[in-house]
Amino acid sequence: LQRAGIARAKGLVATLDSDASNILVVLSARALKADLFIVARANYDHTETKLITAGANRVISPYSIGGRRMAHLAVRPNVVEFLDVVMHGGDMELYVEDLDVVLGSKVAGHTIGELGIREKTGANVLGVKDPQGRLNHAPGPTTRIEAGGVVLALGTREQLNALENLIH
Repeated sequence: LQRAGIARAKGLVATLDSDASNILVVLSARALKADLFIVARANYDHTETKLITAGANRVISPYSIGGRRMAHLAVRPNVVEFLDVVMHGGDMELYVEDLDVVLGSKVAGHTIGELGIREKTGANVLGVKDPQGRLNHAPGPTTRIEAGGVVLALGTREQLNALENLIH
């Protein structure tokens, strides 16, 4: 981990083929860098708790994700198809980004409506996190954006770049 540059890393993804190996990587990484964001793979549901205890911020189970996707396709195929087309189809690809609102940002203290985000950038604000980490998953025009918070948005690369320029 040290040779790989953990000292300057912002995040680590542990995806070894055994849960025991991923637990060891997570424990080692957390010991070397306390503020590192760690995502780990779990092959078995009962391993998720162990990986969190070892220091992972998030745990992903490919089998659970695959199973949920298959179930959604069976029950709501039109929704899955829509999301696939919107996110990865045709001429226009859409992306979901999280943009940090840093101290001194010109948007801090203003509402989505005051800023005219959709009108100015074309991006859609999906959620707003406050500095305490609480997520407003249905923000409206009166939702206030605060320094230390996060704006979650959907748009083309150009729209998200325009939003990033507005925020910073």
